[in-house]
Amino acid sequence: MKTKNIAAQAGLVAACLAWASAVQALGFVEKYERMLSELGVEVGPIDDILDVQAQNAVRDFQRFHGLEVTGLLNPETQAEIEAAHTRKFSSSGPSSSRQVSGTRVTAAKAVSDGNPADSANAQPVAEDGADAMPASQTVDTAGTAASRPPMAHKLFRLGLGYSRAATVVDDGVNEATVSSGIPLATAALQLPVGLFVQAAAGEQTIDEIELNNVTTDVDISEDVLGVALGWRFPAPMRNGTYVGVLVSALRVDDEDSQQIGVYSEKDTSFRYGRITAGLILAENADLFGVSGEHLWFPGRGLLGLGLNWALAGGETDFDEDIGSFALGAMLKLRF
Repeated sequence: MKTKNIAAQAGLVAACLAWASAVQALGFVEKYERMLSELGVEVGPIDDILDVQAQNAVRDFQRFHGLEVTGLLNPETQAEIEAAHTRKFSSSGPSSSRQVSGTRVTAAKAVSDGNPADSANAQPVAEDGADAMPASQTVDTAGTAASRPPMAHKLFRLGLGYSRAATVVDDGVNEATVSSGIPLATAALQLPVGLFVQAAAGEQTIDEIELNNVTTDVDISEDVLGVALGWRFPAPMRNGTYVGVLVSALRVDDEDSQQIGVYSEKDTSFRYGRITAGLILAENADLFGVSGEHLWFPGRGLLGLGLNWALAGGETDFDEDIGSFALGAMLKLRF
């Protein structure tokens, strides 16, 4: 029974990641980002990506116009944005004098008129009476950009980590545990529209084998190579988490394995996290695995420090139960 590939796969599944799918129609989000911006809403970069900042802008618009607050560009929200944009610019095209620079908040007027109590419920309006909106960063309500960290949107990620993995095989009579260490380097490219490519290289060192409570020290080193490709859903969920599907391939010495599954990912200026779940197809065993990596970036810098972990379990082709666990530390550079 070969276990080296399974042990490595469990340790690397948190690092060899990718595949997200369902690319939205090009220009769809950009159209409404541009209209919201011309209405005075701070949407961030007009880049055809419904990221956290753009979703918060949509929520502000929905809240202001009495729509269901979802942060999504559903048909009702699309129609209301188009109607508001038409009302504002029906007589002339957008100009700087009619955009956010021409927006005022009636709360300020209430204070200046000597009625500060009225300012609490005051709504923003445009000086010309059009459907203007406040910049989403200035809105101090739950779920807006004022209370959420911005997305990092880094394109390149370089990682370096070390994990300890243990794989247990039990046939009902004998139980064997293989312990190993896996240093790993990764390089990844994440395009804004969702394309993800990652390569990984390292070395697995099996240093201990335990059979029926008898431990033997060994020294077996094997090269590890991994690759992952994928797409990430362009539109995040309400909490800023992206989701998708994934595939990856791994070679440890002369054994190959593949993984297919799903993942969720959240990337902010000071934190990065990913959780992956999927089926691991090795040469002589099928397992289901769950893994994650969690990093923090002090001072919202480029270099983050964190940990990765993985759990996997299944059955071999010889009707043996198999399980694996890995835990490690890692550094990641984003730029």
